[in-house]
Amino acid sequence: MPTTRAEKNIILKELTENFKNATSVVFAEYKGLTVAELTKLRKIARTNDSEVVVAKKTLIKLAAKNAIKLELPDENLQGAICATFAFKDPIASPKALCEFAKKIDKLKIISGIMEGKLLSTEEVKELASIPSKEILLSKMLGAMQSPISGFVRVLQANIQGLHTVLSAIRDRSASS
Repeated sequence: MPTTRAEKNIILKELTENFKNATSVVFAEYKGLTVAELTKLRKIARTNDSEVVVAKKTLIKLAAKNAIKLELPDENLQGAICATFAFKDPIASPKALCEFAKKIDKLKIISGIMEGKLLSTEEVKELASIPSKEILLSKMLGAMQSPISGFVRVLQANIQGLHTVLSAIRDRSASS
């Protein structure tokens, strides 16, 4: 049964809101996925504060144009398309989607959007290879602590050396 104009308007409104609120969007071709695989993909997306939406390409293009003033080229929306909207961490959703695509060959990453810029397949995969925020913060903290801890070790070595010399002098005076 064809979608009515009222239903299309509701879908368009929801898609426009998703584009406005999303930190990143990934488009993937899902042709050949079973219902169980698509359900698993949606479940993975929900755990990453994301949402997988399957809609008509014309509605996706119109919503992107309305929300973020971005004209999506036709070559970026070929085949049966789903859009994954990340609402919090812009990297977690593309990372999960790319990992899912590695396991299930039928899902193909096509393109993405981040900060109003259209991303190619390679750029989405590169984005997905970035470590998580927690790992990046811990690396930065380690880099910041490294000079300080090195300085402390140098000072401790001087104090330890002085202690060793004074102990040797004390031992020599006690034996004489």
